[in-house]
Amino acid sequence: MNLRTLAPWARKPLPVKKQDEQSLQVLHRDVNALFNELFRGFEATPWQLNEEVFGDYVPNIDMHETEKEIVMSVELPGMEEKDISISISKDVLTVSGEKKSEKEEEVKGHYKLERTYGMFRRSVMLPADIKTDESDATFKNGVLTITLPKNTEAAKNSTAIPIKKG
Repeated sequence: MNLRTLAPWARKPLPVKKQDEQSLQVLHRDVNALFNELFRGFEATPWQLNEEVFGDYVPNIDMHETEKEIVMSVELPGMEEKDISISISKDVLTVSGEKKSEKEEEVKGHYKLERTYGMFRRSVMLPADIKTDESDATFKNGVLTITLPKNTEAAKNSTAIPIKKG
């Protein structure tokens, strides 16, 4: 036996069979399903993915921060204010709601009715302490804008701790 054949860079690559590719795709799908099931019911996945485990509808969220406030825009086309809920718990803002759609058509004696329903829930960790009593939300043209004033007093009250030599 030649030692060169043991080195991975010296070996010829083995051809990948079509069956092996399909097996890997099945394994990938099964592992994804396992993780989705494992984290079902939690407010967010541990990796903060762009999708939530609470439904098929996932609204887009844009967030920007200034010195005085955090402003979030949530895209909720086709929804109404009464179907949306906003809450803040500790340092997590949650936007949730239910999207309902009904389309009815009657053409040449054929009647067609389509209904879709879906609940969503998006939770975002806030990067600063917020004045919850001064927070504001507006809804216009399918866009929810949430303005969260920062609590600058909390930042002023922080104290540095000196480090002593041991």
